[in-house]
Amino acid sequence: DGDLGHSPCSPSWPSLCRLRRDVPNRCNTHFDAVAQIRGEAFFFKGKYFWRLTRNKHLVSLQPAQIHRFWRGLPLNLDSVDAVYERTSDHKIVFFKGDRYWVFKDNNVEEGYPRPISDFGLPPGGIDAAFSWAHNDKTYFFKDNLCWRYDDHERRMDSGYPSETIPWKGIPSPLDDAMRWSDGASYFFRGKEYWRVLDSELEAEPGYPQSIARDWLVCSDMQADAPEAAGSSRVGARSKPGQHDQSRSENSYEVCSCTSASEPLRASPVLRLPAGLTLLWAAVLLCVAL
Repeated sequence: DGDLGHSPCSPSWPSLCRLRRDVPNRCNTHFDAVAQIRGEAFFFKGKYFWRLTRNKHLVSLQPAQIHRFWRGLPLNLDSVDAVYERTSDHKIVFFKGDRYWVFKDNNVEEGYPRPISDFGLPPGGIDAAFSWAHNDKTYFFKDNLCWRYDDHERRMDSGYPSETIPWKGIPSPLDDAMRWSDGASYFFRGKEYWRVLDSELEAEPGYPQSIARDWLVCSDMQADAPEAAGSSRVGARSKPGQHDQSRSENSYEVCSCTSASEPLRASPVLRLPAGLTLLWAAVLLCVAL
């Protein structure tokens, strides 16, 4: 595994960042893509992503910007369609529309973007992609169609696309899917997810469950509430063992800064006393004016 790079914030001192109006409410949304990368979970929405550690701890209540973490994606990229880590070489593949990018850690490889026809996929983009541990094949999903791809041979398996998804009880179309380190695959649609053990071909009983509640440190009340700017920014409480590294004062956010090494690790967050935070906010506001 390699270094997945630096955070937009300084790892040694938290930055004071204006809250962005386009930051989505993680507790009341569906996600564009979900992926396991280097053993961690990444939830993508619009220009942003949230990151969970190997222990399923949310690194920060506030998302990071995609293009500032993965260098080489277009600055005007407004969202991604699907993301997955290749099992053959552990490189990370991003899909958007008819194009895809391949990254080694957080740096784009030369020669990208390229057309998704390289995979044998038709024009129009895909909805989801993930590698299934049971057979080490990569599955692509679009509407009610499913493709099975061999990343080692770099070719699509014969007989695809298929209108039959291998797993019973999984909805179609999907928003995304990923394999997690607990020996199960997860399928996401809307605000819900389904769990399938690697040794099974059917969703476990009791699903679907809430993405916001089980993955993103949201209460049922938050997840069910109407979309509200700031509802996920202030006052959210972490579940036991999960990290709450965000605080906001006077419309400024004390960023929880992460720096990745092998494997990905979150840097310690220096908490500012309330008075000092307000002072910093006032100083920056004066400078801005």
